[in-house]
Amino acid sequence: MIFPLFLLAFAPTAQAANINLQPKGNESACFQGVYSAEHRRNNPKQEFSELTILVENIVAPPDSEVASYISAKLVGAKNGTLYGNAATCEYKANGSVFCFIECDGGSFSLRRGDRGVEFAVTPDYYFPFFRKGADPDQPHTDDTVSFSGKDPANSVYKLLPAKANACKVRWSQYKEVPNFGC
Repeated sequence: MIFPLFLLAFAPTAQAANINLQPKGNESACFQGVYSAEHRRNNPKQEFSELTILVENIVAPPDSEVASYISAKLVGAKNGTLYGNAATCEYKANGSVFCFIECDGGSFSLRRGDRGVEFAVTPDYYFPFFRKGADPDQPHTDDTVSFSGKDPANSVYKLLPAKANACKVRWSQYKEVPNFGC
């Protein structure tokens, strides 16, 4: 498992036992991890120096043909380049959040950990991140960073709660997911 050192800029906003992974109504939840150079040297399989996850309830207006849903927007930073993805999520009875991409596109869970939140790729599966500005019609080897659920050193990341606006700002810097899927 990965045990990151967090920068003070992302100080926790709640005790681990009180972390709400399942925001209600129009609320959002934000989780961030910033990993030091020393931590990354000690954990060479960890590819991101930062990981940000925004969980949002997307509430459809009354009389709308669009259904309400839960969304996760993820942004990672690697050597100054942003990678991201988005997923649809389900709230679980145990308080965790399970997120997935349609068409066999990967999955992960968010769960309370000892000192914050754990992002955990589904065992025996994966979760991809796409480089900002990647062109699905002309893919390159550096367009994707994929976390494997088969690799314990690359499948669990420690995060801390942060203000929702911090995640919204980070997502706005990434903006959208290239259409590499079905």
